[in-house]
Amino acid sequence: MLLAFNLLYFLFADRLLENFILPVLVAKPCASVMNFINPNNGIYVTGNRLRTFGVSFEIIRGCDGIQGFFLIVCALCAYRMPIREKIPGLFLGLVLAYALNIARIVVLFYLYRGHSAYFDFAHQFVGQTITILFLGIFFIFWISRSTEKQ
Repeated sequence: MLLAFNLLYFLFADRLLENFILPVLVAKPCASVMNFINPNNGIYVTGNRLRTFGVSFEIIRGCDGIQGFFLIVCALCAYRMPIREKIPGLFLGLVLAYALNIARIVVLFYLYRGHSAYFDFAHQFVGQTITILFLGIFFIFWISRSTEKQ
């Protein structure tokens, strides 16, 4: 199932990513969070870029959080539990994956802007690891509360 999701994502998602997902569902919420935290940031969105005083931060394919979505969907769909328990788990898992991705990009933006020496390591390893860890914890929590015990 994960393979099929990834194949479809890489075959068909370009226009949707460029025109809607990256600018509207990722960049704008990130800018809103950062401007809420510090209104003096002056962060604005141009397409899939976050911009502020001399910094242009591009959000590209792979930074959309889709892997987290795929991971939680596949995990919950594969686990044997009643559908009435899967549906809320899928919804909450997707919300968690989305929130983690927004938080990851906000942190990466600040690292890029102020501590660029740490950016590559945080981008390649830390953010993704934390996302997988939190989604794994959520999955274990969700299946442990299932009424249909194995």
